[in-house]
Amino acid sequence: MMNHQYGAPYSADLYLHRLGRTGRAGKEGAGLQVLLPFESALQKTFIKQNVPQHKAIVSLDQNDQGRLDKGKHLIGSRHATLTPKAEAAYLSMVAYYQEYARRNISADEIMDAANKFSKSIGLVHVPLLPEELTNQLRKYRK
Repeated sequence: MMNHQYGAPYSADLYLHRLGRTGRAGKEGAGLQVLLPFESALQKTFIKQNVPQHKAIVSLDQNDQGRLDKGKHLIGSRHATLTPKAEAAYLSMVAYYQEYARRNISADEIMDAANKFSKSIGLVHVPLLPEELTNQLRKYRK
């Protein structure tokens, strides 16, 4: 079983807690933690706590690339189901990382990563943020 985690946990202990479900009942498993550039401090914490690390290089075969391109096209074409889910994923990402703005992470870095994410999943327009979230991010602009 592979456990994928997006959005760095606040500590290595929380990461290990999240990962714990992967190898329950004697089953083997692995965890994949996807970090954004501004989350590099967490990687240093993992190193200090001897959490095994391997750098992954992701490549897609022609079939996978075709499915990805088709999905992005559907999202960009305002697909009734996929586009709202992609927009919700974007908003969820911004809301999650907004917490990092309180820890010396620039709101500009967060928004730059989120905007790149929105384009990478096929959104033609970056979704509008709720006013409350926008106001929270403004507090932490550098």
